[in-house]
Amino acid sequence: MERGPDRRSARRLLCGVTTAALLLSAAACTAAQLPSAAISTPGATESPTPLSTPGLAAPTFNASPAVTPEAEATSSYVTAPSEAPTAVPVALSSISPLPAGRWTSLHWTQVTKPQAFAHTQANSGRFNVFGWSRGYIAFYEGYPADTPSNTSEIYAFSSTDGVHWQSAQVLKFGAPIYISGVVEGPAGLLTVGTYVPGVCGGAPDVAAVWRSTDGMTWRQVAVFSVDAAGIDGGSAGYIATGNLSRDVNEAWLSSDGANWKHVDLTASVFKGVQAIESGTAFAGGYVIAGAALGNAAGCGGGSASVTGALWSSADGTTWSRDSLSGTTSGDEVDMSVCRISDHALLASESSTNSSTNATVNSYWISTDGRTWRSASLPSTASPYPAMSVLTNGQRGLLLVPPSLNYGPDGQPAPQPVPPEIYAFEDDLSLVKLAQTGDGPDDAWANEDTTQALGPTGLVVLSSDGSSLWLGVPGD
Repeated sequence: MERGPDRRSARRLLCGVTTAALLLSAAACTAAQLPSAAISTPGATESPTPLSTPGLAAPTFNASPAVTPEAEATSSYVTAPSEAPTAVPVALSSISPLPAGRWTSLHWTQVTKPQAFAHTQANSGRFNVFGWSRGYIAFYEGYPADTPSNTSEIYAFSSTDGVHWQSAQVLKFGAPIYISGVVEGPAGLLTVGTYVPGVCGGAPDVAAVWRSTDGMTWRQVAVFSVDAAGIDGGSAGYIATGNLSRDVNEAWLSSDGANWKHVDLTASVFKGVQAIESGTAFAGGYVIAGAALGNAAGCGGGSASVTGALWSSADGTTWSRDSLSGTTSGDEVDMSVCRISDHALLASESSTNSSTNATVNSYWISTDGRTWRSASLPSTASPYPAMSVLTNGQRGLLLVPPSLNYGPDGQPAPQPVPPEIYAFEDDLSLVKLAQTGDGPDDAWANEDTTQALGPTGLVVLSSDGSSLWLGVPGD
């Protein structure tokens, strides 16, 4: 089930995306008619067990030095492949939690492949990894020969430090799906399995939701019947956005991941909304990002242009449209919003004018979800830049695709160059991290990795699960 990047979506800031394969192309075949019901909640649901501090639980680890390898790594990170010795994966005896304070560097160690991954069927599946405040979750989306083509069996794994892993529950669903995200909120973790497009004769488009309080045991709690769905969470709750059809937008809110209520997008505050692109939840409430009608273009009021817009709510009931300066109207606008942490947000607008084929990218940051100030993010010369934000709820990193990976002809450069990685400071300014050690140069260059920020650092996993790296930030 091949998944290719959607170049239009790749212009947007990717929030919490862990691998390039999660940018999906439009379905190659027409799916069946969507059910009229937007959400179904299977069976009776158990009472949720809230985390002690939703989204911000402090991890507990061995208070030893940040990384204590049992063997020393040998190779240098930024070195031409012809000169670099082969890195030898090492076993780490102990891993400390992320250091507080300012981060200016990131030290990489390639670690031994987890034994828990050994039984996976790497020939026809791939891994995705996600981080949260108390650890990491990995899913292997494999399709063994004895699995019916219209079902999914997704293997789950859990780790408290990103290095030592154990097998968790297998997620099963009666349609081909992939895991598109893991978010943390007041009732624990939610993961969403999204219908794989391009499967001829498949089931209607769906998004199935599972819940867990520990990353090990998962229970399916809801199913969205939507064309596309995104889900996010924070200490205020959970938010899901999707499309019932090409022109029908929807948004839902939940405090437990099982019971969801609609956001009334017909209210006057949402007048002119053309698309709902994403939403996020954090300590200050909820924010929805989308595109709304702008001014008519041309003499005589030609086709109307659209512009990026944000709506916020402290309680999920009363909404207001945020004042956002510096937006750019266009024929095609993508707007997204995501968490840097549970107390800070980043919004992104990509506006394209079809007559000039020019695209303008703009960014804003906020600590309350209502007042926004312009932000400058690093530029990239990649043909389709897809900067991504990774967060564990407490700190955030920005990954910028390497501009040197592409020549003037748009072809990949012969020498792999790692992404630039920036840390968000307390004042939300960005600091570029100097990278050292045995990093995932080649794997990153081949866009064949999945990565996540958790309580001990930045974990990078090859899509087949054969190689694992841990990047530890420091001053």
